[in-house]
Amino acid sequence: MLKNSDGSTFYLLDIIMKFDKLIAGGTLVVPERGLLNADIGIRAQKIEAILRPGLCTAAEQIVKAEGLHIFPGIIEPHAHLGLGNGMEDYLTETQSAALGGVTTILAFLRQPEDYLDIFQELKAEAEKRAWIDFGFHAVIMSEPHLLNAERYYHELGISSFKFYLTYRGADAHAMGVSGIDDGFMYDLFETVAGLPNGRVILHAENVEVVNRFKQRLQGQGRNDLAAWAESRPDFAEAEAVRRAMYFAEATGCRIHFLHLTSRRALAEIAEFKNCYADISVEVCHPYLCFKKDDMTTLEMKVKPPFRLQSDIDALWAGIRTGLVNSIGSDHVPRPGRTKLDGTWSPVTGVPGTGLLLPVMLSEGYHRRKISLARIASATSADSARLYNLYPRKGSLAVGSDADLVLVDLEMERTVRASELGSCAGYTPYEGKILKGWPVMVFAGGEFVAENGIIRTDKGRGRYLPR
Repeated sequence: MLKNSDGSTFYLLDIIMKFDKLIAGGTLVVPERGLLNADIGIRAQKIEAILRPGLCTAAEQIVKAEGLHIFPGIIEPHAHLGLGNGMEDYLTETQSAALGGVTTILAFLRQPEDYLDIFQELKAEAEKRAWIDFGFHAVIMSEPHLLNAERYYHELGISSFKFYLTYRGADAHAMGVSGIDDGFMYDLFETVAGLPNGRVILHAENVEVVNRFKQRLQGQGRNDLAAWAESRPDFAEAEAVRRAMYFAEATGCRIHFLHLTSRRALAEIAEFKNCYADISVEVCHPYLCFKKDDMTTLEMKVKPPFRLQSDIDALWAGIRTGLVNSIGSDHVPRPGRTKLDGTWSPVTGVPGTGLLLPVMLSEGYHRRKISLARIASATSADSARLYNLYPRKGSLAVGSDADLVLVDLEMERTVRASELGSCAGYTPYEGKILKGWPVMVFAGGEFVAENGIIRTDKGRGRYLPR
């Protein structure tokens, strides 16, 4: 048995039964607990038993995992599917996800239409294509969206509602909506506060500051990528974070900040959590690896922009301590050629889902000595809890979905976009050597990927009501 920090135990079973699959000889990476040498028995797509090594050999298929570490399937909580090649993204991008050890992906409904009118068609088209299970966040950006948020929760199974503090003025008009303000934000928070385990997830930047800075820089004739970063300063993020937290406290709403980038914003959250605890934080891995000086081509343009090394260090420290709860990628699968319209074009974002786990292993575990159990929590269990998927997802417990990633911690690979399976066709990590890669991936007990090759048929993924 394995002792937990609270003194409880994680038991290995001394029973013999017949399994569909037996994962034998590996080391389990149990989120928040530690490492455990054990075998895993799988039956009917679920984890049926955690067994003492070598106890059982009765299985239709025995998968030898000696020398490998077994993680719960990785959860990608932040993917913009549909921005690359329409619904075909659910084919290419879930393929890329599976190759990288991601077994659950959460994407955004971000259309001006009422989601009640388009949900069933989108769900059906996604299920025809997806290699892995998926869910939706609903972007709330119009009065009809706000009016129907409770129906999205009860009828569509959507419990996470994204709010862009930037959808005001020209940014709102570009999305086909009239714009939203702080009063709208208050009403959304109040509505979601009344939904059990409902959560508002936020893109936090003060767009009035951003627009003012942008106009000033354009007036100076600036068209360089450094100007893009200067137009979106860290205090614009920190101020929006502070404002959203005040509204959350006033309404009792659970909030989750997406793709946090700055030391200043993280410090605001750490302070405010002393008086209001229902606040959580996501960091996306490109912000853990790239500084603003690395943004040398339009393909690397993101919003919020990359920051300084001191910000990167603060984000990693937040992951270590648990102030940062979950890791995503803010995956945008647009081909690089679509981003060549200039610095001030609104088209931004980089692909990243397929590298979520390798980056965290290479940069987090090997380079910064963050424990494997903490990485498993941040890349799987914590996102499952935040988004009402736990313990079906994000767990190695009996009864959980048999979503498993078998990892060779010592494997080194040079990143090549051509091997990642995304329609984006490029990666900001091109040519970098990462250490720690998945070699086998199971979703619902089914063998979906091995050493960079898909091993199953498309359309096996299913929608996850939450």
